[in-house]
Amino acid sequence: MKVTTFTDIMIRKLRPEDKKYIRGEGNGFTVRVMPSGAKTWLYAYTFDGKRRELNLGCYPNASNKKMHIE
Repeated sequence: MKVTTFTDIMIRKLRPEDKKYIRGEGNGFTVRVMPSGAKTWLYAYTFDGKRRELNLGCYPNASNKKMHIE
């Protein structure tokens, strides 16, 4: 399985499409790109058999280098 590592350049190059889409780095860490061009960091996980998403902030206001969850 190919592992993707997010970089600032990679995230900046993601372009909006007609529908929202998600790109994953692995282990649930993803970025969602909206048709408006907004990019949001998400953590996707499964709880009680249902997919859930935890919003971690907007790109570039929340960078993947400074995230720290306690």
